[in-house]
Amino acid sequence: MGLRSCPPSVGHSPHAALAPLHHPRVVGGEDAVPHSWPWQISLQYSNRGEWYHTCGGTLIATNWVLTAAHCISSTMTYRVVLGKQVLSDEDEPGSVAVGVERIIVHENWDSHNDIALIKLAEEVQESDTIQVACLPPAGQILRRNYPCYVTGWGRLWTNGPLADVLQQALLPVVDYETCSQWNWWGSYVLPSMMCAGGDGVISSCNGDSGGPLNCPFEGGWEVAGIVSFGSAMSCNTLRKPTVFTRVSAYIDWINEVGAACSAPTEGLPLPSAGARCHVPSLLSLAEYEAQLKMQREGQRVSSMIKAQVLSWSPLVWLLSRGEWGAGTCGCGWGCRGLQGPHVTQWSRLRLQLWGAGVGSMPLAPRGSRLCWWYGRDGLGSGWGPVRAPLGPWGALRDVIDP
Repeated sequence: MGLRSCPPSVGHSPHAALAPLHHPRVVGGEDAVPHSWPWQISLQYSNRGEWYHTCGGTLIATNWVLTAAHCISSTMTYRVVLGKQVLSDEDEPGSVAVGVERIIVHENWDSHNDIALIKLAEEVQESDTIQVACLPPAGQILRRNYPCYVTGWGRLWTNGPLADVLQQALLPVVDYETCSQWNWWGSYVLPSMMCAGGDGVISSCNGDSGGPLNCPFEGGWEVAGIVSFGSAMSCNTLRKPTVFTRVSAYIDWINEVGAACSAPTEGLPLPSAGARCHVPSLLSLAEYEAQLKMQREGQRVSSMIKAQVLSWSPLVWLLSRGEWGAGTCGCGWGCRGLQGPHVTQWSRLRLQLWGAGVGSMPLAPRGSRLCWWYGRDGLGSGWGPVRAPLGPWGALRDVIDP
């Protein structure tokens, strides 16, 4: 079956005016041109009759969405909202909310293979505000500094509020050789992942997870990555670029799972090459660099954060040696904010950890992932997909508040 590709003759959007360069967003991004990323979706969960944004995702067929595995909880009821620009605008023209028929999380997901497919309860009609994304060919590797855009409604700064207006930020690709160096992400990054950003100014953040990394290709756009994780120290930590699931490593899996979950004669109904892919305008590198310089001059973000609840999969503990000292937590932020039924479990427990030695959390709800660290900048905690053996704790003390 053919995944949608972006031939040179297609992909030019009527919304190709230069995006505004004010109001820092994503972390260090800007408001997206309305409906210029029409494959971007908002994955939302229900809680007490209300719907809340938890992750992004990508429409890859008229009834299939691609997102991150760590965005998914078996206890939640989800819907997918398409054609959105402003989350708070319930009556936004061109937007539609669709129920979920089935969710398929990668069978080998733990701290990697962070990918999932969502089958919609009904097919959606493509329009000016809703379009199926183009995906890269299997095995594609983008070169260092390749200019890509991350999009989403994630937090505007570390521990800050979620964005209401869809954000975009230019994140140059960091090659695997660099990203896997010990003072970058080291062994946490696998060849099936890709990195982008890491300048300490612009990055994805909580709530962007599952969303697309959009990369220009032959006159159009391809979704090369799925937002997976970032630094627990702060969203925009120097030499800790956003890490994405590399979509080109999972093209065969997408096809196979889609075919198995569709009618025998259908397969995954992914449109063939030749369909139009929108092209929002890119900031020039000169403008991008100028923007970074201004932000470096005027922006300082505390490195001590208390990140939000991210995923509910088998408990993993991790400490690693990093650039900010022994006791650095090797996990990162990744998915949803501190909302939903999980909150009551944590607020009742009000977990506390004191002293040195090997830490333990016997009261932690099964399936949570929590990391603590004590570095030069003080105490903090973070949540997210991690992998590494148990390590020694530093002197730690913290309380998780509701």
